[in-house]
Amino acid sequence: MVWSHNENFMISGDTGGYIKYWQPNMNNVKAFRAHEEAIRGLSFSPTDAKFVSCSDDVKIKIWDFLRGEQEQVLEGHGWDVKSVSWHPFKSLIVSGSKDNLVKVWDAKSGKNVATMYVTSKSKPSIARAI
Repeated sequence: MVWSHNENFMISGDTGGYIKYWQPNMNNVKAFRAHEEAIRGLSFSPTDAKFVSCSDDVKIKIWDFLRGEQEQVLEGHGWDVKSVSWHPFKSLIVSGSKDNLVKVWDAKSGKNVATMYVTSKSKPSIARAI
């Protein structure tokens, strides 16, 4: 779960693939099925107009917050996507997966702009970058 930057809403994701919108008083105002498997990460865009979700279904999705509608699906990981974060000032999203890849995405185009391969025995190395 994550609070919006303006602290007016919180979004949460569950193991059934549902996203829920919450008000600060913990009133649940919206719920919808967002992924086919468990949601593992959520992050708001800098303006709170959009948010991103990731899941064990190997997908990363960008959502319009007000409409609660999917805008883009970012695909490129080969295994469960376990974390996602929207850059606090830029239109960049970073994701991490069980496939040992950390990917950087352009949030506007949905394109992968960098991929880093990470193992526990070595330092991260950039596999592809602009």
